[in-house]
Amino acid sequence: MNNSRYVVLKEEYILFASQPFSEIFTKKNISADVNIFNEVKIFSEFINVLENLEIKIPILISFHPREKKRDKYNNIIKKSKLKIKITEKDTVDLFNNAIFVIGINTMILFQAAISGKKAISYQPDIKKKKDPLISNNLKLSFPAYSYTELKKIIKNEI
Repeated sequence: MNNSRYVVLKEEYILFASQPFSEIFTKKNISADVNIFNEVKIFSEFINVLENLEIKIPILISFHPREKKRDKYNNIIKKSKLKIKITEKDTVDLFNNAIFVIGINTMILFQAAISGKKAISYQPDIKKKKDPLISNNLKLSFPAYSYTELKKIIKNEI
């Protein structure tokens, strides 16, 4: 493991709050009501939006405490032209210096939103009525249910 990747940026950054969906849920242990996301695909699409919009703000990845696969984003990081770093710091301690926080439906997004930070919830292919994130329902955070919506929100909010 390359320890130089595990840092906290002193400059402003975009914070990606990861979640371990691919590690927790399998087709065997879910009900039909649970929305299953692939956090790696979601992160890849997020990076793709930033690159397409030519946004060069550094990205900091913060893991959920239950995540064990800490190398799952390595291929995306290697291929991207953006400055992407991984941190082991607690996500709550990181959103104050972030330009905005992005994730799927983690409560970190709610915490960031009620703290006055811009928060984007990217949950592709679900319907608004199935969205479990309270800050989206209260209009405190920005929900994106498609790649096009994500791109529009990022373009308008940065």
